[in-house]
Amino acid sequence: MCAILGFLGLSSLNDLIQMRDEMTHRGPDGDGFYFDRDRKIFLGHKRLSIIDHIGGEQPMWDIQKKICLVYNGEIYNHLELRKNLISKGHVFQSSHSDTEVLIHGYKEWGIDLPKHLNGMFAFCIFDKLKSKMFLARDRFGEKPLFYYHDNNIFGFSSELKTFKNYKNLSLKLNVTNLQKYFAYGYFPSSKTAFNNVFKLKPGHHLEFDITNMKSKLIKYWDFKLKPNYNLLNSKVEELSEEFSELIVKSTKRRLMSDVPLGFFLSGGLDSTSILASACKININKKLNAFTIGFNEKTFDESNWAKIASDYFNINHHLKYLDFDDFKNDTSFILSKNDIPIADSSIISTFSLCKLASKKVKVALSGDGADEILGGYDPFLAIKPAQIYNKIIPRPVHYLILKIANLLPVSNNNLSFDFKVKKTLNGLSYPQKYISPIWMSTLDPNEINDLFNVQTSLEELYSETIELFELNQSKSSFENMLYFFTKFYLTDNILTKLDTASMVNSLEARTVFLDNDIIDFVETLPQDFKIKNGNRKYILKKAVENSIPNKIIKRKKKGFGTPISKWLLNNSVNFKNKKNIYNSEKINGLVKEHQSKVKDNSRSLFGILSLEKLIK
Repeated sequence: MCAILGFLGLSSLNDLIQMRDEMTHRGPDGDGFYFDRDRKIFLGHKRLSIIDHIGGEQPMWDIQKKICLVYNGEIYNHLELRKNLISKGHVFQSSHSDTEVLIHGYKEWGIDLPKHLNGMFAFCIFDKLKSKMFLARDRFGEKPLFYYHDNNIFGFSSELKTFKNYKNLSLKLNVTNLQKYFAYGYFPSSKTAFNNVFKLKPGHHLEFDITNMKSKLIKYWDFKLKPNYNLLNSKVEELSEEFSELIVKSTKRRLMSDVPLGFFLSGGLDSTSILASACKININKKLNAFTIGFNEKTFDESNWAKIASDYFNINHHLKYLDFDDFKNDTSFILSKNDIPIADSSIISTFSLCKLASKKVKVALSGDGADEILGGYDPFLAIKPAQIYNKIIPRPVHYLILKIANLLPVSNNNLSFDFKVKKTLNGLSYPQKYISPIWMSTLDPNEINDLFNVQTSLEELYSETIELFELNQSKSSFENMLYFFTKFYLTDNILTKLDTASMVNSLEARTVFLDNDIIDFVETLPQDFKIKNGNRKYILKKAVENSIPNKIIKRKKKGFGTPISKWLLNNSVNFKNKKNIYNSEKINGLVKEHQSKVKDNSRSLFGILSLEKLIK
């Protein structure tokens, strides 16, 4: 893992190097830069050395000094690609650097290079002959890549604060995007808090012409559900065996490392399945796994992790997270989280990565399985919600909602009152808005109050509407799956994982997002994902003979953080320095939460997270 940085149009080398060095936590093992003073082109790199310590230094040039690359990520099929390229006549200087594979791959396939890659990546290739920069990001956006374009300046970076902290770039807050942040709980798609600063969309590449300062954004891949209904005639045992083999194959690819490696372990289905696959591969090697526990029982999964660790006889490392940890870690992690999310589990994820980083430099994660296989509670709520909408008149619904809001507030993880209130509130809106509103930080009316403006649902959720119109699915299940994979996975889950791991100079690898697994899942009909209310059905069948049965049958808990309880008797100081909020609304949210009228912990954490960026 690394940090990359590039600018065209800025001439102060000292400033550029300082901007690069502000990302040292992403790459403490080495650095480098290229600077063309005449053309004002700068490329910078900070390296976390995982593969080929000697042969992977960057920026990396081809032997003719015409192609230059800065790159962040891991290409899991680089050995196969290297073999293919050698057969085509390419001569490599390194022994097994995946970085050099990208250079030769670009020379062979040009802008089609990303289509050949199985991995997580964000990179920029400077093509000196064509006077172009070629930027690309992996399929799901596991690795971040921000870019800035205004007037005669173009820049890209692994972190947004690169642009925010540079004195010669005048960034203005985009209030509409701030409203979207609260509508989703994160910045969706290409949006950030600022004008002229964008996230490169997952599955996209960008060509920037240095001569005319124009850019072209192109989608090279898209997650697309294409159910093969002929599979319904297949035996589930055959499909589950194929899926099991794919998980083992993906795990094996991600075990590639020249440094110590371990596993995140919650004791849930996803992480335990990966551990089982790794044990099949590394029969004679004792593995290291890492778990975060809580004293609050409804959040704690440590007993399940212990069951898994005992079953596989591994080295298990456990840390309990308490309120003192929360206080000590929150300010630090939020100061590093330059693309805010309202998900407080970033704190527990940070603590997990911090624990793992003491023993290893790479950790395998189970993230992604819930999104691609329909593992979340809202997927089970689809049919009951449809029935409810058909039989309950609107006036009666609002009466039921009013009564539900009187339920006592619980601080438990995914408590009954939380689910009921969230579900009924979402059902107050048209069908196409239900998924984002169920997952939102604030509902649309509260967002309008917070910003003292009236914004339409169409504007707040324009990305969701565009997604559903693009895919034109008649299935509510498919629409929800698209929402979770295109937005929640990329802009929340993977953002959280990348931030928490890289702050600790740890590389996190997601097994379930392997190209072959995704290609398989895209073709599966819904019944193989949820069958008779049994979520992630095909995964459970795939591992039923590999992991303890009690883990397969356990109730899903989720990796949450008991922030609701922690905020009850501890005041949070909201400064509102930019005066963009309605301070009375914020004070009201705090008062509601501390008096237990309403659980506002997610919105309060969202505001706290955002204020660290826009202070």
